[in-house]
Amino acid sequence: MPPTKRRKTDEENIKGRYNLDKVKATKEWIKETFEIQNIRKKGEALELKALQILRAQNIITNMSKAHLLEETKEGTKLKQIIGDGGIDLFGEITIHEQTIQWIGQCKMTKQLTNTVINEMKGLLSTRPNTIGIIIYGGSKSSQTESIVETSNSDIFLSHIHQEIFYVGGYCNNFVFKGY
Repeated sequence: MPPTKRRKTDEENIKGRYNLDKVKATKEWIKETFEIQNIRKKGEALELKALQILRAQNIITNMSKAHLLEETKEGTKLKQIIGDGGIDLFGEITIHEQTIQWIGQCKMTKQLTNTVINEMKGLLSTRPNTIGIIIYGGSKSSQTESIVETSNSDIFLSHIHQEIFYVGGYCNNFVFKGY
C-alpha cells in the first residue's frame, strides 16, 4: 500500500497563505492603493490587506461585506447595498491568556476623522468585552488620538504600515480599560 499523504491542518493552511513577511503593507502598496479612484475598491483593498496581516499573526479574522459590486463593460458598478453596521472586520484575539472579541473598521482616507472614532465608541457601547481596532491608511490628528485616549472603550488606532499594527506583541503589553 502506498504511503498516505498527511493533510495540512487549518492552522498550517492559514500560515502558508498568510506569511507576515509577504503580506505586510509597503509604502508602495499604500501609494498604489491611494491612487485607486473607486472608493469602494480602495476600501476593499485595505480590508483585504488588514485581513491578511491579522491572519498571518494567527488572529482569528473575518470580513463583513457592506455591498456587492458588479463588473460591467462600463466598469465597476454597485449591485446591491447590504450593510455591515459599520464593522469591516471582526474576530477573536488571545491576550493575557484570555480570548477577547474584537471589531475593526478600515479607512483608506487622507485624514482619519473624529467621526470614525465616535462611530467605533458607539459600536463598542453595545458590545461588552469587545475591543475596537481602527485601521487606516492616511494620517491622524492629535485631536483624534486624544478622543481615543479619553474614551471609556478599548480602541486601537493602527496605521496599516506601522509595526504597531502587528498587534500580537502590542496587545500583550497593553492594560485594557474594560478588563
